[in-house]
Amino acid sequence: MWCLSMFKTNKLILIIVIVLGVLLSGCTGGQDVTPIVKALPEVQQFMKEHPNAKITVTYWSKDEVAKSIQEISQQCDKSITPVVMYKATVSEGDLKIVSWIDAENKIVICSVTEGKQTASTSTATPIQTVTATPLVTPVVTATPLITITPRPEITPTGKSILVELDSKRGFIPNEQIIGVGDEIIWRNDGAEIVTLVSNLGLFEDLSLAYGEEFRYVFKQLAIYPFNLKGTNFSSTVAVRKITAISIIEIRGFAFNPQTTTISRGTIVTWINRDNISYTITGGLYYIGSLTGNVGGMTFIIRPGDSYSYTFDDDRVGSFEYGHSIDDGRTIYPSMPHGKIIVTQIETTPTPPATATVEIIDFSFYPPEVVIAKGGTVTWKQKDYDKHTVTGAGFDSGELSQGQTFSHTFNEVGTYEYWCKLHPSMRGKVIVK
Repeated sequence: MWCLSMFKTNKLILIIVIVLGVLLSGCTGGQDVTPIVKALPEVQQFMKEHPNAKITVTYWSKDEVAKSIQEISQQCDKSITPVVMYKATVSEGDLKIVSWIDAENKIVICSVTEGKQTASTSTATPIQTVTATPLVTPVVTATPLITITPRPEITPTGKSILVELDSKRGFIPNEQIIGVGDEIIWRNDGAEIVTLVSNLGLFEDLSLAYGEEFRYVFKQLAIYPFNLKGTNFSSTVAVRKITAISIIEIRGFAFNPQTTTISRGTIVTWINRDNISYTITGGLYYIGSLTGNVGGMTFIIRPGDSYSYTFDDDRVGSFEYGHSIDDGRTIYPSMPHGKIIVTQIETTPTPPATATVEIIDFSFYPPEVVIAKGGTVTWKQKDYDKHTVTGAGFDSGELSQGQTFSHTFNEVGTYEYWCKLHPSMRGKVIVK
């Protein structure tokens, strides 16, 4: 009897422990998304203005989201699909920023600023008493029509950012931060046909075969979600009011460009187009969530991912960074490294006199280069198949692996070019 009693007691304790574990895991979700929240530009600005603000993160199961889907959709001002989410609240007093985060994909679905508004007091216009004058015909004055001036059309900035699509790998990169008037180019680089879907209905579902692309200019500030139909791959394009954006691509174990000059307030986005992860550290800025180099910057970018950071504090100067092999403790000269030069005032950098484009994996990399008038572009053929560099006024002929082709541009303008053997391969040279 004593053994049986002990067995029942232990069994009861085990059940209680399991229930508590399930409840606790449901409350926290088991993941820390605070760094994602802190990386949002609006949160960084809020924390700067309200240094005592508190960050609270709660875990919402898919069922909980589904029950409150109408309220969440109204708060985000767009249609929301029920998924497991985190609700992050950054608050001080009556002011707060509420962010909804896709728990699985670590994507910020929306971020909304809320606060107590001061009600404006309106004074009612007293009703005037009209005394009729006998035998006098009243004169009726027509109220002039109100002319509504339409919102001016957004002029494209001419800045295009490439997002590669693949049915096996998804969106590369899967997150982008751009400005109003910037253009996203989605191009299918995979063997299978993919269908690009705008969750907000910006355009009809688009089926793209290998090499086909679709371009869209974003004209309003918002966060736009996308997905590949029939897959679990999703992506976001965040259109923000920003000073400028600078893109640094990682490919072939190198940063391109290696040196970037920006003004304070510029968003720098690193895009990893390589097939390995990079641990990047250095400078006087703290970027990312990894410890081990507090006071510097340390973050990991996995293949196909991107990372953005706004250089908006008071520090200016030259900040070096590089790929680290010891979790962010050391920058090794033999490893890929780069430099960011932050200036106090906004400057227009002088275009370089030369530029190099690699022909690799059936693409021109980078797809767009900027050079000064009279500058020269050199194409290096690194692909196994033959390709050409063909444009208005220049043609390389068929280039085999290892060959190069150069052309000097003596007139200002935009020059598009392509491969005659593979027309989906396209590039652009901007001469300033």
